Amino acid sequence: MKKITLTLITAVYNGEKTIQETIESVIHQSVFSDIALEHIIVDGNSTDGTIDIVKKYAKQYSHIRYQSEPDNGIYDAFNKGLTLARGDIIGIINADDFYCTECFEHVLNVFEQNQNVDIVHGDLLIEYQDKKRLVSKPSLKKYSHYFFMPFNHPTCFVKASTYSQIGKFDTQYRIAGDYEFILRALKAGKKTYYIAENLAVFRYGGASTENLAYKERVSIRTKHGIPKPLGHLIVFTIDAKRYFKKILISLGLK
Repeated sequence: MKKITLTLITAVYNGEKTIQETIESVIHQSVFSDIALEHIIVDGNSTDGTIDIVKKYAKQYSHIRYQSEPDNGIYDAFNKGLTLARGDIIGIINADDFYCTECFEHVLNVFEQNQNVDIVHGDLLIEYQDKKRLVSKPSLKKYSHYFFMPFNHPTCFVKASTYSQIGKFDTQYRIAGDYEFILRALKAGKKTYYIAENLAVFRYGGASTENLAYKERVSIRTKHGIPKPLGHLIVFTIDAKRYFKKILISLGLK
């Protein structure tokens, strides 16, 4: 059987405080020395010490490739990475996040044993500023993808052929392009597989772009067949639930 090649893409801009942990989470994988992989780091022309850290690791590890130039947002950076990617399977991890140690082992086992699977995903640990972690599990109910982002994107690993067939990320979106891509993949009939394991850690931070995220999610649902008024109601209800959850967490009640 042909050995599966894994490509990882990391978009970063001024991420000197976190990029090292992202890079090392790849290096410290339980199967690191046994698999063929590449880690493509797409830097948006950082003005801090990010690129120096990346260059240091790239000199030491041949699987790391990088480029540094201005981009048009995170999904443009993802697309640049996809253009450079040479792997059969592609994972995308931001510079604020990192992989759990046995992530690649779990994911590659699924792809090796299930040739018809296009997207593998799993559980995500959400780390808050006080270092408290909560597990985010995907929504697996039928049609739930019209109401929620069905998968935890940092845990998603996608066949390169899927990007070739349905296209890359839509750069008109600034916040929710990963959700639009997943909806597009599901509508195209791509086969998914859920692993009930923690695959990655997402650092939760206070977003200053919540209004934009709201508008984009309504726009995406409308694009994929949900009437706009219903789209507004869905997003408002979901956001209200999330806001209440944050209050409970801040009060130590959850």
